Amino acid sequence: MKKVFLFILVFLALNDLYAQSSNKWCATQLTDDMRDEFFARRVVNKARREAMKSASVMQYVPIKLHVVRRDDGTGGIELQNIWDNLCEMNETFNLHDIHFYVVPDINFIDNTDFYTWEYGGGEGDILMENYNVSKNVNCYFVGNVTGICGYAFFPGTGPSHSGVPNSEGGMVLINGCIGLGNSTWQHEMGHYMALAHTFEGYGGGWGFPENVARTGPNANCSFAGDGFCDTPADNMPDRWNCPYMGTELDANGDAYEPDPTLYMSYADDVCTNRFSDSEADAMMDALIGDRPYLLSFEAADPNLLPITESIVTYNPVSSAPSNYVEFKWNQVTNADFYILTAMRTSGSTIDKLIVTTIDTFYTAIDQFSFGNNYKWNVKPMQKANTCYLASPWVTFFANPPIIITPPSAIEENMGYDDFSIYPAINTNNEAFTIHWNNASYADAMITIYDAHGSMIDITHQPIGQGNTELNWNVAKASNGVYFIKINAGTLQAVRRVIIH
Repeated sequence: MKKVFLFILVFLALNDLYAQSSNKWCATQLTDDMRDEFFARRVVNKARREAMKSASVMQYVPIKLHVVRRDDGTGGIELQNIWDNLCEMNETFNLHDIHFYVVPDINFIDNTDFYTWEYGGGEGDILMENYNVSKNVNCYFVGNVTGICGYAFFPGTGPSHSGVPNSEGGMVLINGCIGLGNSTWQHEMGHYMALAHTFEGYGGGWGFPENVARTGPNANCSFAGDGFCDTPADNMPDRWNCPYMGTELDANGDAYEPDPTLYMSYADDVCTNRFSDSEADAMMDALIGDRPYLLSFEAADPNLLPITESIVTYNPVSSAPSNYVEFKWNQVTNADFYILTAMRTSGSTIDKLIVTTIDTFYTAIDQFSFGNNYKWNVKPMQKANTCYLASPWVTFFANPPIIITPPSAIEENMGYDDFSIYPAINTNNEAFTIHWNNASYADAMITIYDAHGSMIDITHQPIGQGNTELNWNVAKASNGVYFIKINAGTLQAVRRVIIH
């Protein structure tokens, strides 16, 4: 499929935006006045950075991921494509002292109207006005926007989330254009950091064509085209494959030789792999000069310690009740969080589960459908490194649901966020671990009831202040539903558990 890039160039108060037409890949046309603003801003940013720069320092830039799906939660991008593409993008940007890192959690937007649309309808603006997060590069992954692979807003432009400072702009990226070997994200990130296409001015648009000559009286590379003299004059405003085989001459009779390795060209993805030195300098200038709020994020120095352990999944291993599935895996040193994915082995995205968590367990209630086979895995994540491998897929069958009816005498109370019991379903005859954060010293009373409301166990234990853990040994308990009730100072909570 032919890939198309689009970016939106709007500077300062100059908000002239030309409509997309079906036979153009980028419909933006900039006037000479707008071009003057463009170059003036570049000069100011460069001078500002030179005045403050003493040495090359890696700049860590936060990315907020927004995954748009259909109303029923189907159709979202495969997250592995995001991780793979982000790894490749960082390999390139790291060469220029820029590193992108992910800010959890992923924002899932289930709205078919924003999953696919015709470009020009304003859906992207509405997304950013409603979901943009402050001090982040807001990236929206959608099913399709007719005729393009993505677009981005230049610094100082684009819609903002109402009432949220430092949230302007962002980019929209098409799912099919993201993944290993794709360069759409790199290309749009270049626009987001003030880079123009290498072919600007050719065949119309802003300014006037760039001459091939780099020196001498015919050279105009510093103020024509993209404004860089280390990016050759480009006469290819349509997608093209490398190597360049054209014979076209510029106005002075010099042969064009566009560079297919540059991300900001329209060369096919298999050709592009770099930014020029001048482009890289301009991106850093724009980052420090136009988007300094990206560098003041609360996690500006993310964890860089490597993950050296493999992740191991424990449960489920073969089957589980469809309405109550307990997932469990090992803790991985230096992981910031984990992403759990569970889906049907058929590949269907119906009742697909994606969870971001800092815990090493998760209980899925009423998520899966009886009679289907599922697969699941867990990926250890760092904000600064998405390149670590997920665990191998493990399959399980969704058994008939367990019928759970709380006795009338005992009501389950879920109102305490800091009170938890693990596992919720006990299939290995192990002890239940009861955890909570106790406000003060107290005498804790733990009472166990069966499904009929009969008390089967009770224990008293003095506890201290702070994080507290107690265990209930289930070796003598038969399979079934139980309720664990705890009274400890101001805490009075009840949780339902299952021995299965």
